[in-house]
Amino acid sequence: MNTHSKTGAAAGHTFGVIAQAILVAAIVALTALALSPVLGPAASIAGVDMANAGSSASSVWIESSSGARLANGGLQFNDPFDVGYATRERKPWAHAVCFPNASTVYSTTKGDGSVWGMYYSVYAGGPQEQAFVAGESVDGNWASGGADCRVDLLKFSSDYARSTVLASSSFTVAP
Repeated sequence: MNTHSKTGAAAGHTFGVIAQAILVAAIVALTALALSPVLGPAASIAGVDMANAGSSASSVWIESSSGARLANGGLQFNDPFDVGYATRERKPWAHAVCFPNASTVYSTTKGDGSVWGMYYSVYAGGPQEQAFVAGESVDGNWASGGADCRVDLLKFSSDYARSTVLASSSFTVAP
């Protein structure tokens, strides 16, 4: 009889340890999923909140300096352009970034693989008015040719430490 109760106690203890292990594994898995940059709602890439990307009624596009919307490929290297947008957010910014393609002549890529990128406030009276010029930069990294580009409409936090992507649009710069 004594042996039977020891066996029952051992089985009960083993079951408890297994149940605890399963519970801990489930908590770890759910935490990893919630923090995943691909799947979780807390996604963040280099201070940019991607969790809300495209969730609002915002949109963004490329315009000529005269204000006409440009079709994809409507820009050439060194062309000036503006960013048009629609959003309910206050004080939006735009970030245009270009990545090399077969025609790009450049020195090096940045950490994100880009050859060029610029930020400007796009709202009236913003602190850094638009002055986008495809390829023009201080470092002269992108020397000539075309590129595959994207423009993001952003909302910065009050301390400018984080940004949320409100809308994105791809475009091509021709050589």
